[in-house]
Amino acid sequence: MKIGTKLSAAFYLIIAVIILTTILNFGNLQRIEEVQTQAFDHRVERILLAEEIRYDIAQQGLFLRAYFLERTDENLKQLEVFATQLHENIETYRATSSAQSMESVEQLERFNEQFNVALRKAITAIEAGNNEEALNYINDPLDEANAALSQIADEIKEGQQIGLQMAKESNEQALGSSKWSLLLALFVSLIITICLIVLIKRTVTQPLQILYKSAKHIVEGDVSQPDIQLKQKDEIGDLANVFNSMKANLNQLLQSVQQNSEQLSAAAEQLAASIEEVSASTEEMTSQMSVTAKTAQIAEHAALDSTYVMDEAANGVKNITDASQSLHVASRNAGTIAINGSTIITKAQQQMITIEQSTTLVNELVRKLTKQTEEIETMADTINAITDQTNLLALNASIEAARAGENGKGFAVVADEVRKLAEQSKISATAISELTSEIHKETHDVVNAVDGAIFSVQEGVAIIGEAGTSFTDITNAVDHMTNQIENVSATVEQLHVQTQKVSSSVHHLSQSAATTASNMKNVAVSMEEQGDAMQQVNGVATLLATSATDLQRELNHFKV
Repeated sequence: MKIGTKLSAAFYLIIAVIILTTILNFGNLQRIEEVQTQAFDHRVERILLAEEIRYDIAQQGLFLRAYFLERTDENLKQLEVFATQLHENIETYRATSSAQSMESVEQLERFNEQFNVALRKAITAIEAGNNEEALNYINDPLDEANAALSQIADEIKEGQQIGLQMAKESNEQALGSSKWSLLLALFVSLIITICLIVLIKRTVTQPLQILYKSAKHIVEGDVSQPDIQLKQKDEIGDLANVFNSMKANLNQLLQSVQQNSEQLSAAAEQLAASIEEVSASTEEMTSQMSVTAKTAQIAEHAALDSTYVMDEAANGVKNITDASQSLHVASRNAGTIAINGSTIITKAQQQMITIEQSTTLVNELVRKLTKQTEEIETMADTINAITDQTNLLALNASIEAARAGENGKGFAVVADEVRKLAEQSKISATAISELTSEIHKETHDVVNAVDGAIFSVQEGVAIIGEAGTSFTDITNAVDHMTNQIENVSATVEQLHVQTQKVSSSVHHLSQSAATTASNMKNVAVSMEEQGDAMQQVNGVATLLATSATDLQRELNHFKV
């Protein structure tokens, strides 16, 4: 059952109890109102009407005697007025009487009729001057009818007073019943409210506290806690399942990031070692290039000397022979150096290819790490969405609790706890998002640095390739120079005959030596550029190793 359904059922139950209590109280109040209406509107009215009847009877007797003593029109008129009022009051009492009171009404009417008959006879006797007859009517039938009427009026008054007392007792019973029903309803409402509070505490507050403790462990970097086991089939149970899935994904992602960071650190160390080897090879090759350049310069000077000697061919044949032998030895040395340089260039080229492959592997690992940090940011956004929904749920619960008034204080506390948990979960998600953003930024810098390193390595490979081509040309030139020197040595004896031809050959040799020296200078410049590139690559590898170490240190904050 969902939380909203539980809360709605609780509110509906409380409302039902309140409605039932209201209906019971309304019924009791209705009965009390009826009793009061019967008591005050009917019985009191009948008591007053009985008093008026007694008063009219007494006034009739009084004015009859007054008329007997003083035969005035005023006394007669008053006698007729009170007789008329008595008749009207009896009719009024008949109209408001129940079937049980009709006997009293009939007796009143009968005795009133007897009184009126005797009254008319007495008035006739008085008007005729027959006082004795009139006095007999006054003392016998009129007094008897008047006494009977008074007695019946007293009985009516006494009966109405007894009914009024009974109505009072019934009213008190109704009030007592209303009080007990109200107390019973309040007791039942209190029991239901306590049961609802206990139920909500078990089904809402305690699971939320468990979620809060687990979220606090994650904030502290411990994602190795066991999953939350909740068997509820509501929003809190769904939240616990989503929380367990989030924690499992985060744990798996942190393990993957940690493994990749270790691989990145190893690759960075391997790259640094490869760069050191390439730097050593480059320094050695530069040294060889210096020796080769010096040899080329020596060959160039020797060629110039040979040209000068050829100009002085008549006097310098022996010097030409010596120079040719020296040049032959130097060319062989240059050939050996060129072969060694070519071998070194080949090794350097292979090493640069290895560096390029390592740098490419590092670039792939860093890009994979970047994707994983993006996944962490996506999960952090999911946590923010969940906390926003939880906060909205807490707000709705607070509104419902405020509507419930005093009975909703417990729900207000629960809603406040839900809101605090949502805020703390959002803070945790924000911290994770900031951490992943920092990791993403650093990995992005590493990607840019590695891309620059790959470009520099590719340029180094190209430069070494050009250097290899140059060394091939140098080797060919040295071989050609050696052949020429051998030809010069073979034709020294024919120097006098072929002086012009040898002079031309030596001149060509001088140009070749100049070209070789220029090529050696270019190779030396290329080696210097390659050394600078290796320094840049070394700096990138150092930055990559530092970033990998920082990433590893950040990951150590989490307990997987």
